[in-house]
Amino acid sequence: MRAPVYRHVDGQSTVAGVSLNGFIGLLGVALAAIQLLAFGWSLAVIVSAYALLRLAGQGKPPLYWQYLVVFHVRRALAGGRLSAAARARIPQYPFGPYLFRDAGR
Repeated sequence: MRAPVYRHVDGQSTVAGVSLNGFIGLLGVALAAIQLLAFGWSLAVIVSAYALLRLAGQGKPPLYWQYLVVFHVRRALAGGRLSAAARARIPQYPFGPYLFRDAGR
């Protein structure tokens, strides 16, 4: 159960409506836009980045996009094999029984 007073670093911010990681990304976009563009254009870039961030997260759980990006990067680095058994470099022995110490018969 989520209490209304529960605060977490990964939760949605009540001021900007984005997660902490999204806000840090927005800050990076803002700093780059302020340094590289004129005032009007930088303001337009910042507002459009914020609107895009809010629209992309509409109806999604908190940190959905961060999880999705990390999932796809991990899948690409692992060659599409995400389970530990699939990533293992040794072949499984198909003829012997698998014994588990903690499991009963």
